This record gives sequence, structure tokens and C-alpha cells, in this order.
Amino acid sequence: MKRSVLLPLLFGIWAAGCQKHHVEQESTVFKARLIFQGACGDYICAITNGTISKGRTLEQWQQPVTKAYYKNVFEVKNPISFPADIKTGDEFSFKITEAPEEAYPCLAIYPVYNLDKKLSIEVLK
Repeated sequence: MKRSVLLPLLFGIWAAGCQKHHVEQESTVFKARLIFQGACGDYICAITNGTISKGRTLEQWQQPVTKAYYKNVFEVKNPISFPADIKTGDEFSFKITEAPEEAYPCLAIYPVYNLDKKLSIEVLK
């Protein structure tokens, strides 16, 4: 008799302690705005829609020339693959890929922003 009461009681206590913790899943498709396009293939973007894992972007970044602030910022790691028809201010959809880092040979005097948060992306048309 004690066993028939005790077992459901223990199960109930155990089940109550097993709460689901909501873990926000990273999106597979994101939207971003190109906020800076440098002379040497520097493409700096701010995510405008989608959930990205913490630490993959700069939470806040100030553009040194204009002094404007942006959130969720990253530099495109594969700029040679970035579409030339996307201009500063344009919004685009993309997914994160594992493409290798690319670089242009550059001798420009204008400052090059080498952000420590870079993502390889594939722009979706």
C-alpha cells in the first residue's frame, strides 16, 4: 500500500523538477544591412532579422568616421564572393557557410576595418 502511494509521489516530484529550459535556436536564414563598404573589400554588416548565437557578432560597433553606432555587427569573411550589386544601406538575406577566408590585395590609404567577428556568408537572391 505504501509503495502504491510513494512511487507516484516520487515520480510527481521528479517530473516537477524537470522543467524545460527554453534555448533559442539560431536562425538558418538572416537579414542584414550593409553598413560599410571599404576600398579593399571590407564589407561590414549589421543583422536586422534572425537569431544568431551570442558571440558570433559584435554587440555594438561605432563606425569611426561617421560616429554612427550599430548592433549585431560582423565583417564578411569571404568578400570576393559578396555580390557587387549590394551597396551601403541595402538589406539582403543570407545564410552562414563554412567558406574559407578571402582577401583582396590592397594598397589603399583609407582605413581598413579588421573586425574580430567575421562570418562566411552566402547571399540569397
